[in-house]
Amino acid sequence: MTPALVEREVKLAAPTASRLLSLPDRLRELGLQPGPGRVRQFHDLYLDTPDRWLARAGLGFRLRRGHRRWVAALKSSARSPDRVERFQMEEAIPSPPRAWPSPAPGRRLRAWLRAAGAGDARLSPVAELKVRRAEWPCRDDDNRRYLVCADSVLAVVGGHRVRFAEAEIEAVSPAVPLRRIARRLSRETGWPIVTASKLERALAAADALPALLKPARPEVRPDDPPVRAAAAFLEAYWRQYLRNVPGAGAGADPEYLHDLRVAIRRLRAAYAAFRPRLPPRFRPLFCDLRRVARAAGAVRDLDVAIEQLADVAPKLRRPHHRAAARLIGELWAARARRHARLRRLLAGVDHRQLVRRFERALLFLRRADDNTADETLITYLTAVATSAGRKASKAVARLHKRSPDVEFHSARIRCKKYRYLLEFLAAAVDRRSLRKDLARLVRLQDTFGQLQDAAVLRRLLEDLGAGTRSRRRRALTVAFGRRVERRIRRARRKALKLAALGVP
Repeated sequence: MTPALVEREVKLAAPTASRLLSLPDRLRELGLQPGPGRVRQFHDLYLDTPDRWLARAGLGFRLRRGHRRWVAALKSSARSPDRVERFQMEEAIPSPPRAWPSPAPGRRLRAWLRAAGAGDARLSPVAELKVRRAEWPCRDDDNRRYLVCADSVLAVVGGHRVRFAEAEIEAVSPAVPLRRIARRLSRETGWPIVTASKLERALAAADALPALLKPARPEVRPDDPPVRAAAAFLEAYWRQYLRNVPGAGAGADPEYLHDLRVAIRRLRAAYAAFRPRLPPRFRPLFCDLRRVARAAGAVRDLDVAIEQLADVAPKLRRPHHRAAARLIGELWAARARRHARLRRLLAGVDHRQLVRRFERALLFLRRADDNTADETLITYLTAVATSAGRKASKAVARLHKRSPDVEFHSARIRCKKYRYLLEFLAAAVDRRSLRKDLARLVRLQDTFGQLQDAAVLRRLLEDLGAGTRSRRRRALTVAFGRRVERRIRRARRKALKLAALGVP
């Protein structure tokens, strides 16, 4: 059995198990030919640590009793509906532990968890699922193979019994348009595409999700004093940061790393906005947090580069395909080294001390006396956001066709800071005009982001080409570079078109 693999599947939530009976007919309407089906039954036991480390890392540890054997598996959930790849690692075990809590069953799984930052985790049951599955192998007109499953689930969580049903479409052939098939099936049936795993759906239905996994939103009012509002914003985004630390360290889903960086940016934006009203003890904390941001950014840069190169590689001429695969493999190895450094940083003593110091600083801020009681959040943030908006408008207005990449990047940073300030305002004041301005800013910032990602990839390719003596490698980087230059030109045209509309 392969110890680790990536599973490619999409899930749809069916309203009832009886509605799944129409699934074969729906598949035929989509152009798929279902083969002979079969029915299977599973008994699943999901485990986690007392502090719910696995749930916070986006992982589920499952013990499944199938036909005459037990299989232990680590599976991740997909946090984005556009991502169909899910981490999966399986290992056959002779029998489950007889007493709980117990070390993780399976030698390979136990070693992986230890390396991912869970230490010598001791696991206990958190949910029991009984799954009745009907499955059909399918082929499309291009002879690509799928496996379609209809699952009826009975979950027992903390004494609560929960029932739900879902359909799964799993890729068997390598190049399968899963997202397109899933979207068409969703339109035909009205079943929404879901990213949560069976365990997450069971915990959510039984209202048993860990408190740290629930979204943390700042609770502020327009007439709050700035210090009280700063405490609410910093605490909400700090909880968001802590929620993504285990997942970013484990590395099973890159979305956790992205969300970790977003949480750090929001923390820094809140600190910059309220710095004149905050005590000086926060400054060294954000200096330490910058180390985490740099380590996470180094990993994320390679994630984006690998994703773009993998998208471009099939469009290259055939002689370049093998060299392109080798180059992407080397980038994956470099990414693994950078991620190992990030994992050591997040699991280290310095980071644990940072967490304790930040918690104490938040407690001090919540108890601090506010000597600016006559100043309200809305007046303070309006003044700060107006200043940031003027700076963003000037940076965007300076852009033209021959502007260097650094000026586009500077305008992107200005727009990002302005956007976060508007989001702080939107948390306190619900205005339709504010939501429209935020939507325009997000679109502008995303376009600048696409340009920046392509520019970073171009610099990486230039470094790779300059640092090799191989003619084949230089020819490959040149071929990749031509494709990337086309992306940069398209992104610059789109960015200038949006910039001409101005900053809202």
